[in-house]
Amino acid sequence: MSREDRENFLKVLRNVRVPDGYASNISRCVRLKDRTISGLKSHDSHILMQQLLPIALRKSLPDKVVRPLVEISAFFRGICSTKLSQEDMDRLQGDVCITLCKLEQIFPPGVFTSMVHLVVHLVRECRLGGPVQYRWMYPAERSLGNFKNNVRNKAAPEGCIAEGYIATELITFCSRYLNNAPTFHNRPQRNPDGSKGAGTRVTMNRLIMHQIHRYIVFNSEEFHNLRTMHKDALRRSCTRGRITEALIEAQHHEQFCEWYRTPR
Repeated sequence: MSREDRENFLKVLRNVRVPDGYASNISRCVRLKDRTISGLKSHDSHILMQQLLPIALRKSLPDKVVRPLVEISAFFRGICSTKLSQEDMDRLQGDVCITLCKLEQIFPPGVFTSMVHLVVHLVRECRLGGPVQYRWMYPAERSLGNFKNNVRNKAAPEGCIAEGYIATELITFCSRYLNNAPTFHNRPQRNPDGSKGAGTRVTMNRLIMHQIHRYIVFNSEEFHNLRTMHKDALRRSCTRGRITEALIEAQHHEQFCEWYRTPR
C-alpha cells in the first residue's frame, strides 16, 4: 500500500462503530499518526478478518488483490455460520483451495506457513465437530480474563478468584432491586440505533421507502416463486425476435414490483 492508501484503510477502521458485545472498540487500536494497528484482541482480529477487511480494502488495493482477500473473508463467514449443510461445506472446500492458489500468485512464499495451510482442513473440522460457535474459545478466554483480574494476592490465586466471583454474583443480585441507579443491566447502549450518540428520529422520504421495498422484494425467499413466475411470463411474451437473459433480468427488475401487485 502507498501512504495514502494505508491512511484511507486505517480511517475506515477508525470510524467503525459496532453494537455492544459484538467486538471491543476497534477504533482505539488504530494509530493514524504512526499508520499502525495495535492492541487487538483475538476476537477483534476475527471480526476484522471476517467482516471489516472486505469493506476497508476496496479502495486501498488493486482489484486482483482484493478479490482473493474478500473470498477468504467470505470463507470464514461461511464456516462460522449458525447452520451448515453438506452442500455448503462441499462448496466451501472447493472455493478455499482455489482462493489459496490465487493468494500464492500474489504474496511471497514466506507468507504461506503451516498455519495458512491449515485453512484447507477447517471444513473437515466442521464436518466432524459441527458449527464453530459451539466449539470456539472466545467465551472461555473472556471468562478466564475476568478471573485473572480478580487475583489480588498471587500467593493464593484460587481464593482470590473464588471470592471475586462470589462478590460479583452478590453485587449483580443486589443490583436487580435498584430501579433508579445505573447498573450493568439497565445502562444504555453505547451506540443506540447505530448512531454515535443519543438516538435520533429519522423520517424516510418516498425514494428511500421505495428502495427498501425493492430490496425486500428481490431478496426475500417468500417472493422466490413469484419472481420465477414473472420471468417465465416475460419469456413467453418475448417469443418474437431474439431475447437474452440480460434483457429478461432488466425487465424483471423494472416491472416486477408492479406486476405482483396486479390481481391474477
